[in-house]
Parts: sequence; structure tokens; C-alpha cells
Amino acid sequence: PLEQRVLERTAELAFANEQLRAEMAARRASEERFAAFMEHAPVFAWIKDERFRYVYINPRARRFLKLSADHACAQTDFVLFPRAHARKIRLHDQAALERGTSIEVMEDVTDSAKEPRHIWVLRFPLQDAEGRRFLGGMAVDITEKVRAEEALRALPHRIIAAQEGERRRVAR
Repeated sequence: PLEQRVLERTAELAFANEQLRAEMAARRASEERFAAFMEHAPVFAWIKDERFRYVYINPRARRFLKLSADHACAQTDFVLFPRAHARKIRLHDQAALERGTSIEVMEDVTDSAKEPRHIWVLRFPLQDAEGRRFLGGMAVDITEKVRAEEALRALPHRIIAAQEGERRRVAR
């Protein structure tokens, strides 16, 4: 009977050990998929802790911000952006976290002496397994889309101006 119980317990432990290995392998595979997805995502993506410090910034966002992976984490927007823009970001972050829902906003980001970039931003609250709150975000640079829409809106006026100019030329 003692030998039988030892064998049963050994089998139980072996089974539990195998389950643990499978769970660890599944978690590792999930983390690898997440990393691959974020590495190749055509959007800026980030995660901030409850105090609005970055805990993750994907490679595309780091390149845009000209940051190394080491320098990006634990920073706040007040370190990474001009103060006025950082204040707007903080207000949007706080709103999403306080409401507990996702919010979408348009933000203009000035890249040194260049024209502002138009960025569509989606922010959303997250919670980890321990119940800690985080804020996730994704952003898409839609500057070219905005410029194209502006050009399209101006087109009818340009056509009318060209027609009037041609009429004046023909009348002369």
C-alpha cells in the first residue's frame, strides 16, 4: 500500500510537472507572438503604468521618438515631448483611465522645424493578472490623409478660379 501511494503520488507530480511545462511553453509562445506582432505593427504602440510612465514602447514608436529601448521605459511624456503637448497627452490619458473606456483623439505632433504631424490616437485601460491598472495606446500618423483631404476640398475652388481665368483670357 505504501509503495502504491508513492507510485500514485509520483505519477501525480509527473503529470503536474508536465502541465506546468505545457503552460510555460504556451506563455512563451504567446509572448513571442506578441513581440513579433508589435515589432512589425504599422502603428505606434505603447503601454503606460498607472503613474503614466512608459513600460513598453514598440519599435516604430521608438524610431519616431528617436529613443533606444533602454531610454524609452520609465519615462513620462513630459520628458519625451514639449510641455504643452505632454499636458494634452496627460489629460487624454487620465480621461481614458478614469472612465475605464477607450477614447479616440486627434493630436498634432511637431517634429522639430517641420510641419506638424496629424496623429490619430486610441487609448484604452488594461489590467494585469494582479489587478494593476495600465493604459495602452496605439497611434497612426494620418498626416498624408489629412493633406489629401485638404487638397480635395480646395480642388473645386481651384477649378472655378482656372475657369474664370480662362474666360477672362478668352474675353480679352
